[in-house]
Amino acid sequence: MKTLVKWRFIIITLTAVLMLNGCGFKDIDKRLFVVSIGVDKTKNSSKKYLVSLKFAIPGGKNKANDFIIVTEKADSMAEAVRAIKTKVDKEIDFSHAKVVVFSEEMVKLTDNAGVYYWLARRRDIQEIAWVAIGKPTAMEVLKVKPKSEQLPSNTLFLSLGKEGSETPYIIS
Repeated sequence: MKTLVKWRFIIITLTAVLMLNGCGFKDIDKRLFVVSIGVDKTKNSSKKYLVSLKFAIPGGKNKANDFIIVTEKADSMAEAVRAIKTKVDKEIDFSHAKVVVFSEEMVKLTDNAGVYYWLARRRDIQEIAWVAIGKPTAMEVLKVKPKSEQLPSNTLFLSLGKEGSETPYIIS
């Protein structure tokens, strides 16, 4: 009788182990890290927003400041991110997104609550992310690449935070 109980236990355990699924973990080399997000109002388009994601390209010391900016016109942030996902070959990771830049025209819109809601509900965007208004556009702010910058968007992080230089033009 004891051997029958043992075999049942072994069969149930093996069946349970075989039914376990692996986790959805993606290796770091299969991810693109978003470091900054830019949102502009589109001009001459049926779509509402021009969403720009600035991706850091991992590299050695020789390519420390490489980045790409991928943009998409859409009526919502979710739609834009889905479309950008189809344009890149890796999984998009927002865990390093520390700056969100809105253009002046975007901030003046009265029907842009969906963008703010999307950013607040997104769990992988840091809750400590800086929000800034870019002039002339958010895209132009994201394109800036100072020679002293060693990491993509690091100049934005330092200038918006209290770690970098203090200037009367930036209020943290």
